Amino acid sequence: MKPRFKRGDFVRIVDDLGPTMSHFRAGANAIILHSDVDMNPFISESIYSPQYQLIFTDTGNEVAWYEEDQLILMQPHPDNVIDIIRLFYDQIREYQHRIKKLEKS
Repeated sequence: MKPRFKRGDFVRIVDDLGPTMSHFRAGANAIILHSDVDMNPFISESIYSPQYQLIFTDTGNEVAWYEEDQLILMQPHPDNVIDIIRLFYDQIREYQHRIKKLEKS
């Protein structure tokens, strides 16, 4: 099956992921990084349901692999939204690191 979501799409993870994925984060907003079909040319699009790697919009953390039926498209986004989110969270982590250094001195 051809991936329904594209890099940069803004999605919401459903609230109930079922018992096999209860340890995964549910009900959160994220941006699509890529699908496993995009990354692996040996996966057949015709018989395989794509899974996705995401970046959470509230933490900047990356996670994989969510299935298509666990994601809801909120809004398509251009590719550069991922770079903007990463830069934002890199800056936050740098500030947190500086604060810890100041607290130790």
